Amino acid sequence: MSEIKEITETPTKAEQLYLLSALIKNEAELDGIVEYLKKFDVKIKKSESLGPKTLSFPVKKHHELILISIFFTTDPSEVGKIEKGLHHEEEVLRFLLTDWKGDMEQRQNRPRKKYDKDEKNV
Repeated sequence: MSEIKEITETPTKAEQLYLLSALIKNEAELDGIVEYLKKFDVKIKKSESLGPKTLSFPVKKHHELILISIFFTTDPSEVGKIEKGLHHEEEVLRFLLTDWKGDMEQRQNRPRKKYDKDEKNV
């Protein structure tokens, strides 16, 4: 069900690691999105389908879509062009493009603020 493709190369100083998380209709569209990204001179590090996800609200009249993640490196100046182009890609119904610091295999969590028992959450 989940297909993982991984390429190991270290990014150069001018390149930054990014994560593209997207919702698509079917898994066959993953290869098309990878090919689209390659137009912008990116190096794909890892691409995988995380399987179908039931949505809490419909996205373009779909209640279940496939979540994918693609790790890639590119020059930060290319990111704006990639993001603008993804808005026009028919395969991508929703996406989130973020820069990724650290290891691709390590999950990133923001530290949560701890409240004292006497402190009120305002």
